[in-house]
Amino acid sequence: MLPAQFFDILLYTAAHADHCSLSQSSNEIFDSLGITISKQAYDERFDDTAVAFVKSILEAQLLKQVEGMVHPDFLKKFTKVRIKDGTRFELPERLKEYFKGFGGKNVTGAGACIQLEFDLKTGKILELELTDANRPDNKGVSLKAENIEKGELVIRDLGYFMLDAVEKIINNGAYIISRLNTKTKAYELNGEEITFGKVYQRMSKN
Repeated sequence: MLPAQFFDILLYTAAHADHCSLSQSSNEIFDSLGITISKQAYDERFDDTAVAFVKSILEAQLLKQVEGMVHPDFLKKFTKVRIKDGTRFELPERLKEYFKGFGGKNVTGAGACIQLEFDLKTGKILELELTDANRPDNKGVSLKAENIEKGELVIRDLGYFMLDAVEKIINNGAYIISRLNTKTKAYELNGEEITFGKVYQRMSKN
């Protein structure tokens, strides 16, 4: 079975609202592709290589959407412009033992989150991770901040905000743009506390 054919069958299986057995998939492979394969042999295809294959297809598709978005000279002060965000979606109930849902309107109890980080300057994907939908965005952020290098610009939403991660990014010689947690105080270099109401007035005036 060729990789493209394997992916076609995965899409066929995913399109089923109910559970699609290995026998059903094997029959579909024969009906649509004329290939005879036992359900045991088909089951053996689902290994780390298959996961890497599907991930590579997703990466290639995402790369097409982000590459060439900006001129090469855009933000040339920075070696990379790292943008990270996550998106959550509901999954069929049969998957709830593998991917925990996010509660609320998530009636099936199953859900997943795609965490994506890419370099805006090159379109290169830096991180692509599939997690439970109920996992907080900032889990593990502090550890990953150590991999951010000098000269890079990090752009994150409030869900990723952690003071120790911000400190690591700055200590590494990188820069960060983030919404500020309302419980966090900010100070000028001279030690004076920043009052954002005054900052807003100054910006509006100027």
